[in-house]
Amino acid sequence: MKRQILLLFCFLGISLPKAQAADKWLSVRSKNFFLVGNASESAIKRVGRNLEEFRAAFTTLFPGVAERDSIPTVVVVFKDDMAFRPFKPLYNGKPANVAGYFQAGNDVNFIALTGDSNTPHTIYHEYVHSLTKDGKSPLPLWAGEGLAEFYSTLETEAGGKEVLVGKPVSEHIAALNTYPLMPFDSLLAVDRGSPFYTSKPNRESSTLNPGPLSITSCLRTAALTASS
Repeated sequence: MKRQILLLFCFLGISLPKAQAADKWLSVRSKNFFLVGNASESAIKRVGRNLEEFRAAFTTLFPGVAERDSIPTVVVVFKDDMAFRPFKPLYNGKPANVAGYFQAGNDVNFIALTGDSNTPHTIYHEYVHSLTKDGKSPLPLWAGEGLAEFYSTLETEAGGKEVLVGKPVSEHIAALNTYPLMPFDSLLAVDRGSPFYTSKPNRESSTLNPGPLSITSCLRTAALTASS
């Protein structure tokens, strides 16, 4: 098992820090995912269970996604943010302020996140990226992040027979009450190296990326219109 984990990190071009090399690394295989990490076995299994439930609900809404979802997905589950920090993408030479990230590949997709959170919000957000990456045209960054946020609060009811999407994200509501929106011309210019993408809003920058909020509002409106 340890050999498989080391081979995985060699494939990723990652060198494990000494402290993490000493950790107990586990792997769990679910129906559609291979999960590996230094989180507890129960935390890794919970992440896998959340992903399977989300995939089942999402493919109920969009059956065609299951047909395109042929590339395997490896999920790396770190025990906490400190363990995750050495593996985060860098911004200005420092680990970016992200709770998780998705890395697409030709043969395998990777999701990295922590297992110490009880909410599946980050888990769902990152998996949506893997489900939407194979569109005919790449989504603009604001649209891709907006879609991921919109579906990140997906919930199932009635034993999985009903799917609730578009539930407001509490962090977004708090941000709307604190910061003004970014002008849309600035929004369209945001890329993955932008501080608006890699940092949380603060009172010094005094702007809030409206991408996730805008597309969430549009999709929620469309859903309400369709149901009325």
